[in-house]
Amino acid sequence: MLLCPIAYQPQSLPPTPPQLVLAHHILHSASRHTTRPKKLLGFYNGGPGAGASQTWRHFQFIDVGNGAPVEEWIRGLTFEKQGTLYPKS
Repeated sequence: MLLCPIAYQPQSLPPTPPQLVLAHHILHSASRHTTRPKKLLGFYNGGPGAGASQTWRHFQFIDVGNGAPVEEWIRGLTFEKQGTLYPKS
């Protein structure tokens, strides 16, 4: 599923606070649906350097079934002041 603004906005810009709130609301609402709850993974590629294939601003959501092991994925990472991720030694 894609979340896109009605008017063109470049994907190279960061998402706005209202867009982040809407993306969070979609994730939260999907997980709490009364008859068909879904675990979604949402992501935003901020331009070509981040892997964006489209220039029109969009969030992407995918159904991850039993859930994405995000905690496992990031457990081996540490965050440095420069914003660069490094594996734990």
